Amino acid sequence: MSAAADELPELAEPSILLVEDDGELADAIAAFLGSRGRRVVVARSGVRASRLLRAETFDAVLLDLLLPEADGIEICRQVRARDRWTPILILTALGAVDARLAGFQAGADDYLVKPFALAELDARVAVHLRRSRQARFGVVADGLFTLDTVSRRAWMRQEQLPLSEREFAVLRVLVERGGYVVSRTSLLTAVWGDAQVDQNIVEQYIRRIRRKLADQGVPEAIETVHGLGYRLRRVRVPQ
Repeated sequence: MSAAADELPELAEPSILLVEDDGELADAIAAFLGSRGRRVVVARSGVRASRLLRAETFDAVLLDLLLPEADGIEICRQVRARDRWTPILILTALGAVDARLAGFQAGADDYLVKPFALAELDARVAVHLRRSRQARFGVVADGLFTLDTVSRRAWMRQEQLPLSEREFAVLRVLVERGGYVVSRTSLLTAVWGDAQVDQNIVEQYIRRIRRKLADQGVPEAIETVHGLGYRLRRVRVPQ
C-alpha cells in the first residue's frame, strides 16, 4: 500500500557534509547543527570533499565556494551530476549577483552570504531536507511499518529498524503484499533476481529480520505459513 510522502518519519540524524576551509567557522557550524540532531562531516578542501562524496551518501551538502585545491562550483557540479535530489546550500562571502547565478547554474538550491546566523542556516537546512524527502521518496506503509524505498530505510511506529539492504528488500516485498502469503520462490525472484543462491537463504534473512523485530518487541510480525511461504501478521506493538 502506498502512502503520501509526508507520512515518512523524520530522519533521526540527517547526515550533512560541510565543505568549509575556515576551521573556526566549520567548528561552530558543526557544533551548532550537531546540537540540533544533525550529523556533520567536515571537509576543509575540495579534494577531501570529493573523496567523501565518492565514499558516502549525504542528506545535504553545505558548500563554501572559495576552497583550496578545488573550486566550490566544481564540487557543486559533481554532487548534482550524481544526485539530482541532495540539497546543496552554498555558504560564501561572495554576495555579488554573478556569484549567486554561478552557484544556482551549477545546481545549488540555496545561497547564504557570510556572515549569517546559525539559527537561520539550521532553519534552511530543515526546509530543504523536508522538501527533498517529499520530492524524491517513494513511501510504502501498512500501519505498522513505513518504508522509504529510495534510501532503503524502514521504521516501525517511528522507530528506525537497523536493516541491511537485502533485509530491507525482503521486508518491502512482505509489506507491499499487504498480509498475503509470499512464497519463497517469489521472494527469491524479487530480492535476488537471477542470482544463483540456495533457497534456504530466504529463511536465513527472515530469521535475521525477526531478530531485529524481536528487539522492538514484535518477533511474531512475520508468520511462516508452512508449505506456502511467509506473510506479515497484524500485531500489537508494545507502548
